Order: sequence, then structure tokens, then C-alpha cells
Amino acid sequence: MATQFFINQDQDVISVIHRLMSAGAREIILYIPADAKIAKDAISLRILKRETQEMDKNIKISSPDKRILKLAKEAGLNTVDKVSTMDFVRPIKSSKLAPLGGDATQEPGSFVDFISGQNSPATNIPKKDPITMIQISQESRQPNINDDLAMRRSRMPIIKIVYAFVAICILVGIAAAYLILPRATIEVLPKQETVNFDLEVVADSQISQPDLVLNKIPGQMVKISQQKTQEFNASQAAAVDSRAQGKITIYNNFSTQEQALVATTRFIPEGSQLIFRIKQKIIVPPAKMVNGKLEPASVEADIEADQFGSEYNVGPATWRIPGFMGSPKYDGFYAKSLEAMAGGSRKGEGKVASTEELSQAKEQMNTVLQEEAQAELAKKIPGNLKFFDKCQRKELVKLELEKSPDNPEKFLLNGELQVEAMVFDLNDLKVLIEQNVTAKLSDQKKSLPETQIIDYLDCEIDSEHEQAKFKVATEEKLSFLLDEAVLRRDLVGKNANDLQQYFTNQVAVNRARVTFWPFWVKKVPNNPQSLKLKIVQTLD
Repeated sequence: MATQFFINQDQDVISVIHRLMSAGAREIILYIPADAKIAKDAISLRILKRETQEMDKNIKISSPDKRILKLAKEAGLNTVDKVSTMDFVRPIKSSKLAPLGGDATQEPGSFVDFISGQNSPATNIPKKDPITMIQISQESRQPNINDDLAMRRSRMPIIKIVYAFVAICILVGIAAAYLILPRATIEVLPKQETVNFDLEVVADSQISQPDLVLNKIPGQMVKISQQKTQEFNASQAAAVDSRAQGKITIYNNFSTQEQALVATTRFIPEGSQLIFRIKQKIIVPPAKMVNGKLEPASVEADIEADQFGSEYNVGPATWRIPGFMGSPKYDGFYAKSLEAMAGGSRKGEGKVASTEELSQAKEQMNTVLQEEAQAELAKKIPGNLKFFDKCQRKELVKLELEKSPDNPEKFLLNGELQVEAMVFDLNDLKVLIEQNVTAKLSDQKKSLPETQIIDYLDCEIDSEHEQAKFKVATEEKLSFLLDEAVLRRDLVGKNANDLQQYFTNQVAVNRARVTFWPFWVKKVPNNPQSLKLKIVQTLD
């Protein structure tokens, strides 16, 4: 049950707080009569609310005056609309009873303490007099309570000083932010125009530095030869008889004298009766005597089968001359073939390439040679040098057809492509182009070399003098020049509308982007350090 206190009309907030500090109860109801001094305004009730919160006491206000209840609610205090005054002990005139907590003489009319509940000191009040109350004088309070209240009062000026200092710091910070933080960022994109022109350039392997007068740059002639053999299918049946052919190497391991062999001399592969004949007269060179030992000499010869037919397409073999059979020369003269004989057939046997197949094979071979030559060329050229397709000379110097020795239904195509290319340093070409662009500039513009676009046109290679003359179509952007010092001078102090008008009237300005910071800034600060000006070549 809540402890109940009755407040006299002349009681102030300090004395009430002092009394509540000594009360042991947490739940307390304060009865405030009409026209009580403590309820003259809301300030005293707010102080009461704050101090009782620090004491961890739950205070409720009861009063017959609705104005007092309203002020209590505004101060954040809980109210009790109706509490019977019979629950409070009435005052008495007796001065013989000692006040709670002290022995000092009581003075009526200072502070009245009413307590209800079985365990409260109210049991000391005589039951036969229901209107008796105990008056406790202000002077009878304990000295330690007065000291505590004095300490609280002494702290109040210090708190006020702290609050004032914090407030001043906040105001100074706001003023500093207003004066120091404001800044503006202005990005300006100058107007640009494009210049186009063609330029004839000579890449010369005989010079080492660009010649800006003659439009010459150093060059280097690179030459490669790309060879390839590729097998293709043949679908057309053979229409004629043909003899197998090939090459053999004839050895003289018989004497130190040369040996003449007439055309059509017969040769037979060992283990076979198939006859082949050499196509022309051959002189087999003499063997050499080295340290008493004979070292054979040799010569290469073309050989052809004696008859038609695919059976003559024999593989690598050792050959004998049947005309020497029965004489020492039979073992002393012999031949060897490292590759198979090919081309032997009869009508209807084997396949040959049709005209269409041969044309497709040549076209495919040329394409493959071109691709492989470009890949090989790229490997041989250093990374800092450049070449382009139009500045190359390509020549297909060989394209030969022969039968496949392994498959009569296929044929082989041997090709060779020679390539000459002029390579040069791209930076030398860009310097030459920039020199020509600069010559076309006025004082109010500047070139933008990073915007160069180069298109390579015709090229003529002079292999004898190792030169290449080529033409390029060039495109580059020019930018109007802006005086940053003048811009800074003109922009300070201008608001958004002024800036809009200013840049609209600038013939050398394409666009501008303005950013103010913080949000309250509405114009460019007068402090030059607070203006960040950027002249850019792109503006998203």
C-alpha cells in the first residue's frame, strides 16, 4: 500500500524533496491542497519529478484542484483523481510528540506527514482521536539531510556552467561549419572539333629517326617463306595406264674407278622380280681408299617401272643390277630407296583428282599458307612494331601435285608462299601525324593526341630499296583552350542562375557541371580554396 503525505500550503519544493529523501517507502501519494505554494507553477512540479526519479520513488499527485492535477500531468507526474481525505490523518495542536528522525521541538504548520498501513508509524496515533495529526517542524529535520540538500544546491551552478559551455561549443561548431565547410566543385568541358586529313608516309629501313619534313619513319623489311604439304581425296577413276616412279641412290663399293650406267639400265628390288629402269645415263663416282679400306661413293638417279600397274608402287628397298649377276660387280654396285615408288596403275585402277577437286585443293592450300604465314610473321615481329595487311607482298611460288605413295585414292599438294612485310614503330607514326595536326592549330585550340584514329590505305612495297610507301586517313579531336585563372576569378560568388548564364555566354565551353556542398550552400564560396575547378575532356 502507498505511503500518503499531506503537504501544507506554505511548503516549498525543497522542503518536500528533503522529506521524501528520508522516507523509506517507494510508492508515495502526495496530497496537494488548493493554493499550495508548491503548485503555483509547473517548474516546482518538474523539479519534484526529476528528483524523485533519481531517488527511484514512484510519486502520484492527489488534489481537489483540477489546475494542480493538470500541471502535474504536464510535469510528467502520475495523478490520482479521487483519494478520500479520511485516509489522511488530521493535524493536531499537540507539540509534545517528537518529530520523526529527531528530538527538536516541533513547530506547527511546516510539513505534515500522513502514513497509512499496518506497519507504518501511524500506529502510534491515539485511536480515540481520529483527527489527530503530528506536525513536524522544518527545524526538527536531521542535520545530515540539510547538508545533502545544500550539496545539491551547490551543484546547480556547476551544471549550468557545463550546459552553457556545451551550448557555446555547439554554436561555435555551427558557425565554423557555415564558414569553413562550404565548397563548390565545377567541371568544365571545353568545346571540341574534329580535324580529318590524309597523309602519305614512307617507311624506310635505311633511316633510324623520323624525318618530319619528308614524312619518313624508320622501318624494317621482314621476309618469310612458308611451306606446306597437304593430302586431299581423289574421286575420279584413272583414265590411263601409268608407271610407278621414284628415286634411288646408287653406290660404288667395288673399285676406285668410276662406273658408267647407260639409260634404261635395269634395277630390281631385293626379294622381287619387278624391273625398274633408270631414265638417263649415270656415272657412278669411284670409291675412295682410306687407311687401306674402301669407302663407297654414291649418286642419285630417277627410276621408273618397266610395266604399268599399282604393284610397282613398292616401298623403300635395296636394289640390285641384274646385268652384273655372276660377276664381282653384282655385290660391289647396289642402290637404296628411302621413299616408296608411286604412280603405278592401269586403266580403271586407282583414283585421280578431278578438276574441281584440284581447284578446291589449291584454294584451301593458299588459305592455309596465308594464315600460317601471318602467324609466323607475328612471332618474328617485336611487340613494339606494327604491320598491316595492305603493306605486305605475298607470292605463291610453288603449288605442285603428286600422287600419295600410301593411298591410291588420295593425292598430295605441295605449296610454298613467300611474304615480305614492312614493319614500323606505331609511336613514330603518331608523332608524325601529331606534327601535321599541330601545324593546322590556332592559338585558341589544342590537339588531343589520345583521340587519334588511323585508317591504313594503299601501300606499295619496294623490295629492292627496302621501302614501303603507304597512305593513312587520320582523324583527331581539337579542344578549345580555357584560362583557369580567369574562370576562377569570374566564378566566385555566383549562384546557380548566375553560373547558368555565365557558361551559356562562353563560346569555348560545351558543358559544365556544378556541385555545391553542404546542402545549405547556394553559391560559389568567395574563398578560392573552397572552389575545386576541373577542366575535363569528357563529362558523363
